[in-house]
Amino acid sequence: MSIVDNTIGLETLEINIGRDSFSPFIYELDGNEDFTCSKSIREEFVDPVFSVSMTSNHKKWNETRIILISAVGASGKSWLSERLSCDLKCPIVNLGKMNVVASYSLTGVLNKRLGAKKAGEYIENLQRGKMGLIIDALDEGFQKTNTDGYFNFLDDVVDKVPQDGTMPIILLGRTNAVELAALHIQEQGLDFSILTIEPFTIEKAKEFIDKRVKMVKGDEIYKSTYREIRDYIINTIGCFFKNQSDIKNQKKNFIGYAPVLLAISDYIIGVTNYQKEINSLRQSNNRSVSLIIDITERILNRDKKEKVDELLLKIIIGKRDLAFQKKVLETVYLPEEQCARVLYIMLGKPYTLSPIEDEDFNTKYKEKINDWMQDHPFLKNRQPANIVFESYILARLVLTDQYKVDVYEYLVKYYSNSYIFFNIFNELHKGEQIELSLVPYLYSSLNTLEIKDHQHSLDLSVDSKSDDGELLFLNADFDDTVNGQENYEYKITANANEEFRIGSFLANANIDVPISVNLSSPRTELISPIFLSCKNLTVCSNEIIVTPQKDNNKIIIEADSIITRTTGNLPSIRAFGNNDALRIFCPTDLQFPYSDYQTTETQSRLESFSEQEIGYYMKLRKTLIMFRSHSKGKLAKCCSKIDSRVGRKDDGKPVLNALIKNHIIYKDNFMYYLDLDAMDKYLGVSFDGIKECVINAKIKTFISQIVDAKNE
Repeated sequence: MSIVDNTIGLETLEINIGRDSFSPFIYELDGNEDFTCSKSIREEFVDPVFSVSMTSNHKKWNETRIILISAVGASGKSWLSERLSCDLKCPIVNLGKMNVVASYSLTGVLNKRLGAKKAGEYIENLQRGKMGLIIDALDEGFQKTNTDGYFNFLDDVVDKVPQDGTMPIILLGRTNAVELAALHIQEQGLDFSILTIEPFTIEKAKEFIDKRVKMVKGDEIYKSTYREIRDYIINTIGCFFKNQSDIKNQKKNFIGYAPVLLAISDYIIGVTNYQKEINSLRQSNNRSVSLIIDITERILNRDKKEKVDELLLKIIIGKRDLAFQKKVLETVYLPEEQCARVLYIMLGKPYTLSPIEDEDFNTKYKEKINDWMQDHPFLKNRQPANIVFESYILARLVLTDQYKVDVYEYLVKYYSNSYIFFNIFNELHKGEQIELSLVPYLYSSLNTLEIKDHQHSLDLSVDSKSDDGELLFLNADFDDTVNGQENYEYKITANANEEFRIGSFLANANIDVPISVNLSSPRTELISPIFLSCKNLTVCSNEIIVTPQKDNNKIIIEADSIITRTTGNLPSIRAFGNNDALRIFCPTDLQFPYSDYQTTETQSRLESFSEQEIGYYMKLRKTLIMFRSHSKGKLAKCCSKIDSRVGRKDDGKPVLNALIKNHIIYKDNFMYYLDLDAMDKYLGVSFDGIKECVINAKIKTFISQIVDAKNE
């Protein structure tokens, strides 16, 4: 086989398969749906574009005797077959309407609908390339039989293929059924080509939506408000792809994808007041995300209700009692099951869960659904059709006990990081409790945004502990450090013996947790500012890259111990720009290379404090470290974060009051700002000095004043 990289339009397709060199189909038909000939073109049809994805025997696509047209579900294949039938004046055999698909079933339907004599004449014209034939719904035909039966049907088709290649037989179906047909046809030594229906351009996408909406709502498509909501939805979805350079090319693949356009059309059809809906969409902060999710879920619901329910489930359960039929239709092939099945296909693993407790049904359902799933709208060649569907699947299933292990496997092995994952996850699960292991993926997703005015920080800290100390209740805050308005907070319950695994990079983070932390990636980049305080630090990375930002050039690591678990040599630490950017505080002597960055003075500095004063000093230090660079060039933190983490705790409230009283921090709207001049005046240190645990006379005085006020 050879791969051909070009695209053709519908007109080119029709011209090149010999439209002027064959005779029209002249026989009268009996009106049955399994064998028809279209006499007119649907107004709603939009001409597709095809890519020539494969040819055999070194032939050009227009020289092959069989043309297979492949597409995902809801791509308009049936309407395309009608258009080809009308233009080429040849009949359609619709396998979706046939009762049996097996040996000689094509010959059988021709004899049944035309009679033996006319069927013989027609078959002779087919074999001479003087008349055409279109076979639609290969995928539905495949579902009605087994693989051998499907191949036997194709043998019947092959017997009727023209010998001189003048007028090819055209077969249409979903990708999996087309690929199986191509393999079998190749084994018979016949030449063939595969054309794939491509996503529509934006202009064609608008035409698609217009025609679908007009079917239901008529001349409403000429209203300015209709065009406004149509364009608003397309533009809003399009903007979702502009913020990350490596996914911009997926905009057309998503917006021009026929199942997406069908979902957009259904969305608009359901709107009764266009202007009211536009206003509602504009008022939503997450309008693009909610639209994306709505469209995605419409595709899932359509594939169940209009496809699997009708073509698979109702056939399997047709002879069962009504109660069982109702149970199956209500519980089988729901969106979560679809997402899970797609995930397992992407992982290359079998899906073993049974949707219902009935062995006979499960056996029959498994046999049919496994083949059907290969052409699910979320898939293309067993890979995610686009990054939106991929992100939706992962975001939807990652908190589900029975699937989360497989989601993490996919995240580790295959996922290409995108901000779309965080946005969809946050919209689906805002306010829900998450696992500690998910935090690095969410933060990494946020940090792929390429928007000048958005830079997020991670604040991971302990909110409280269980009475026995075995459980920790953590807060994970993802704050917009530039404009302070996009802030996301998640609650986490972690075991005290749990390990927090950091991925390939960490930047702009404040992590203060009494558990172990693992640098688990082969290569880890640390980008300042970072404050990492943990129990034990385990280093599995072979290389640690230290990258200071210009104005926030400190990376502080505090740990009771550092353990190396690299696969080979000791890890290398490479510091760019500023060798003083990394500081490691550890009570024990460290081995190379950590020893080059270790500061050992902390303990001796704290010896001058009482136990009570040490508590207040550590709270002071960790409060100030929470501040991040802000768009106004100042260090700031959202008031609610400081108030909840510091101001509401017994050891934090006196510290916060003292900082505010001395104007070291001050409030402006919803933000606290750090006054560096006041900090120098009352504490005698810079912001970096606080990070590096500097203790001087002014700090001692400040802390003693807090203690005196507390003890009065």
